[in-house]
Amino acid sequence: MGMQDGTTYRLAGNGFKALKYVPYGPVEVAIAYLHRRAQENAAMIGAMKKDMNAIASELKLRAGLQQ
Repeated sequence: MGMQDGTTYRLAGNGFKALKYVPYGPVEVAIAYLHRRAQENAAMIGAMKKDMNAIASELKLRAGLQQ
């Protein structure tokens, strides 16, 4: 979910505790961490797009818009 304030506010508004992790320390350490996180997020987004396309195809199939 990253650091999206909208998501954090919605969670808190529904009674959930929401925490954000903020890396700190020497720049060379923080940059390496942030680079790894960016790579992880890119992989997750690719998988999410694949799932969303499959869901959209299934919905179209069930609605009779696709064969």
